[in-house]
Amino acid sequence: MSYKFNLPDYDELNERQKKAVTDEGSVAITGGPGTGKSVVTVWRHLINYRRKRRTSVLLTYTKSLQYFLTNSIKSSADKENDTQLKQAIYNASNNVSLANSWTRQEFDEILIDEAQDLPENQIDNNWNKGYLNYITKDAKMVSYGADDKQIVYAERATTEKRLSELYPEAKPHKLFQNYRNTFCILNFAKHSLDFAIPTDTLDRLKEENPGREPILKITNDATKQNEVILDIIKDFNDGETNIAILLFFENQFDNISAFLKSKNIEFSWFNNKRGEFSNIENIHVTTFKSSKGLEFDVVIIPEFDGYKRLINNPNYNVNAEDYYVAFTRARRNLFLIANNDVSISMDVLKREKF
Repeated sequence: MSYKFNLPDYDELNERQKKAVTDEGSVAITGGPGTGKSVVTVWRHLINYRRKRRTSVLLTYTKSLQYFLTNSIKSSADKENDTQLKQAIYNASNNVSLANSWTRQEFDEILIDEAQDLPENQIDNNWNKGYLNYITKDAKMVSYGADDKQIVYAERATTEKRLSELYPEAKPHKLFQNYRNTFCILNFAKHSLDFAIPTDTLDRLKEENPGREPILKITNDATKQNEVILDIIKDFNDGETNIAILLFFENQFDNISAFLKSKNIEFSWFNNKRGEFSNIENIHVTTFKSSKGLEFDVVIIPEFDGYKRLINNPNYNVNAEDYYVAFTRARRNLFLIANNDVSISMDVLKREKF
């Protein structure tokens, strides 16, 4: 079954988000996960075409996110009866591109989602187009969304500060309210990774969207982890719920994929070594980094007991930001699977023995 896309209606945006959408000049949209940076960027792109305000192209850096943004835009066409508005929406969806494969064309506005993960300059032959100084050269307007706390490619990142220096004409629009995660998920991310998350954000979520604590499934046996994954899928796979299995290492894919196929589970998967990207099913297997910008009702992370060892080991290309991104993909339910218990307070992480 396909992933269920649901772009919020314009009227559902808060006042800060609407101001960023309708600002006639360039904008710099910042904020934490779930605050609506991508939603605002998409709606700004849509308004350009719906109101014939200007031509624009929406650029991002991963195939998964390109697919997600394109189909989120298309999903809004289902709510329209006007033929011209439907066509405007499809025109907008046809102008979403991968930054690294985009051949510069003339648009009135270039919109960049997750701009912090694009390099400022060319870094190797794999980045001969998608760096910022290439895609924004001679641009009339440049608007972007960014969040330093979600940098997953530190070696090529462009920080919020540097982006503001590159594009000083972009008016800052900072978003605060988290609409994706529950209090319990965001509070867990704060305590497990020692991240500074604004108190007012947590206080608001605690009152409006408390949710349930993330659950650590302790197996005491690595061979049982797949069975735990299967149980979770069976509990939530109703055809409407989006489920992600997030893996850090690409070599985990063969084991998980073979197991799901043996159980006749329909799923999609993607990692950087898989060149083609076709679709996202409502059960999707991908890496932490490739999940960036996506969201799921349920997130499952196996082999979690090694997370501190990975973060603190310079031989692995992993940091706390990778786990922060993975945790905050979850809208309602976060399940962690481990052979052994971890040193995280029981106040923020519930335990279940399998």
